Amino acid sequence: MKLNKTLTALAVSASFGLSGQAFALGTGAGTDITNTVTLGYTVNTVEQTDLTQNATFKVDTKVDFNITNDETETVKVTPKGVNYISTYTVTSTSNDALGFNLSTADLATGTQDFLTGTVEDNIQLNASLSIFVEEGTNAGYQSGEDTAVNITGLAADDSVKVYVIVTTPIADTLVDGDIASIALTASARQSDGSAIPDHNDDAFDPITKQYVVATASLTENTAFEVGTAKFTDPDDATNSDKFTIDVTVINDPMCDAGLTSASTADYSAGNCPNNTVVNNTYKPKAIPGAMVKYTLKAKNSGSAAATAVSFVQDLADIGDADSDTSLDLVQNSLDNVSVTFTGAGNDTDNSTANVLTVDVDSFAKDDVITITFTAIVE
Repeated sequence: MKLNKTLTALAVSASFGLSGQAFALGTGAGTDITNTVTLGYTVNTVEQTDLTQNATFKVDTKVDFNITNDETETVKVTPKGVNYISTYTVTSTSNDALGFNLSTADLATGTQDFLTGTVEDNIQLNASLSIFVEEGTNAGYQSGEDTAVNITGLAADDSVKVYVIVTTPIADTLVDGDIASIALTASARQSDGSAIPDHNDDAFDPITKQYVVATASLTENTAFEVGTAKFTDPDDATNSDKFTIDVTVINDPMCDAGLTSASTADYSAGNCPNNTVVNNTYKPKAIPGAMVKYTLKAKNSGSAAATAVSFVQDLADIGDADSDTSLDLVQNSLDNVSVTFTGAGNDTDNSTANVLTVDVDSFAKDDVITITFTAIVE
């Protein structure tokens, strides 16, 4: 009975307190969390020595991260060009250092996700793609520094830039506006790049750092869009394949007995001065000694400006279509060159008596050029 009374007194007078309690939210993986419980009590109004008990466990790793595409629009590429870069950011939202294996894929044609919307993928890029990870010494891709192809040791809440680079020339068969969608996939690994042990379905182990995989891998798309100059017929929207060159006969010896390569008169509408031989309605024909007028027209209907543009025509290259040796135009008879250019770039006539050469330093989108010159038929 005495024992029972003592126990009763103990139970009634006892009080419990918690001290040193910690919470693991945001705590680094592998951290030991120790919770201490203190039991304080009195017996028959006499305070007794407190009792304490500890419980310790390790904080586990939550595998979580995200990828964002740093681009604000499609990455413009040029046929035959190389070393085009699309930049991503990989951010760890884990509580532990992680690594990531990286890979790319040229997606199938069709509607593909891109940034906040979609793009219409209509081509395969058919070029080699390489992945490099920012090393950190200098911002932006540096070929001598950024050589890692996978991510290792990315600290909790840290981020790193990843570059997807076109490393072989773009095919010159691609045309303005073509789009290729490219996917970057990051697969989570341990900090050293080794595989993550997936403990999601394992029982809790208080003495072992376990891995809880919230995000195993993520894929984010980028888009490479062909942007180039495209020279078309400015007068015919349906003729979108090439610029145009037309030829007319504006004078001949029947019409003008004094015709030379320097003549500037145009009698294509009639009213020849030599009306004792021909009447006023005679139209010049392409007979030997006639003057022909060439008119070249071109519009840049592409999305990119062209630079160092040069229009060249050598009279020696204008020959009988049925013969490699016969020349149809008199050599050194090129004359009356006229250039009309709508753009802000500088156009220069560098022609000689035998070779038409018109150079334009900058030929912007929607700029139009018209070039005319004359020559004498052999």
